[in-house]
Amino acid sequence: MQESAPTPIVYLKRGCPFCMKVRLFLLEAGLLPEVDIKAFDPDTPDERSVSEELAPHFEKITYPSVKLSEGEYINGSDDIIALFAKRQGLDVGTFGTLQDYTEGVFEHLVRLYRENIELKARLG
Repeated sequence: MQESAPTPIVYLKRGCPFCMKVRLFLLEAGLLPEVDIKAFDPDTPDERSVSEELAPHFEKITYPSVKLSEGEYINGSDDIIALFAKRQGLDVGTFGTLQDYTEGVFEHLVRLYRENIELKARLG
């Protein structure tokens, strides 16, 4: 009997525009039932727990991140989307909602998100 591949675990930080991009892709691709989503709020014990889990696998922890199998992890929204699209034989360019997001509000959200992080760092 052949063992099935483990279900990927997708780590998403709420409010993160990169995480939203991956979530939109998974939704539009119909892949949400194929993954386990671990969504958490920033600056919470849940985020610290996820960060501790991911720390041994990345030089720098960023979100979104995915645990593909034991010891196999990937991060970076574009890399995650590309991997899942390739595995499913999908053309991401045909995903209208994802394209609207990335070509529309995404850049504005990224700028605001980064400004917020810098402001928090300055205020300590």
